Amino acid sequence: MKVVIIDDEKGMHFIMKRMLAKVNEIEIVGSFQETTAAAETAGELSFSDEANIGKWAKAAVGRAVQAGIIKGYADGSFRPNALLSRSEMAVMIVRLLALDEAGEAGAIGFADDEDIPTWAKRYVWAAKQHGLVQGMGANQFAPAKSLTRAEAVVVLLRSLENQSSK
Repeated sequence: MKVVIIDDEKGMHFIMKRMLAKVNEIEIVGSFQETTAAAETAGELSFSDEANIGKWAKAAVGRAVQAGIIKGYADGSFRPNALLSRSEMAVMIVRLLALDEAGEAGAIGFADDEDIPTWAKRYVWAAKQHGLVQGMGANQFAPAKSLTRAEAVVVLLRSLENQSSK
């Protein structure tokens, strides 16, 4: 199934079809970031696997790096072809929206809280507190599950609602 959501007024274009590769997510977040008046120029990239980032995605990745939305992995890589996890999306969207992530990282409220990586807990907490993420079946967050395009769009639309209610 293919679903297309286009809102020319806000400059958002999302096409959902298959599982989301990270560079596509950065492009979606890059487009969303533009609608929230974030940085206009691309930041410098210094990832060990920068050569694997497609030319078409480098500007969006650079903007996300410059804005502090992404930082890469501890080994210095970006892994542009890796699928984005639900934990990684929570981190990115909370950073994008500059939400307060100073909550109680030990008690998020999902049945699988203990499976949420330490580096993501405070961001998942913030995303849940702001209504951006919800549990799946049996109140599971499924932190390592790959994010689908449909899930990404739902989180981004909730983010727009969150920002417009301020």
